[in-house]
Amino acid sequence: MNSEQVKEIANAVLYEGYLLYPYRQSAIKNRTRWTFGAVYPYEYSEANGGIEPWTMHTECLVQGHVDD
Repeated sequence: MNSEQVKEIANAVLYEGYLLYPYRQSAIKNRTRWTFGAVYPYEYSEANGGIEPWTMHTECLVQGHVDD
């Protein structure tokens, strides 16, 4: 894969959402602030009715090999 192909893929990934959903102040989605994947302190979550996530669970899969 050459650098031009990589650039085309990167541009498609980066700009696809913008082309489908351009930023406009009038858009409802742009009127509400949101954070993707945020984890808040427990006290903050409770103060907001418990709707904000305050825990996280992570699983990692590790594959290795044994040297002979």
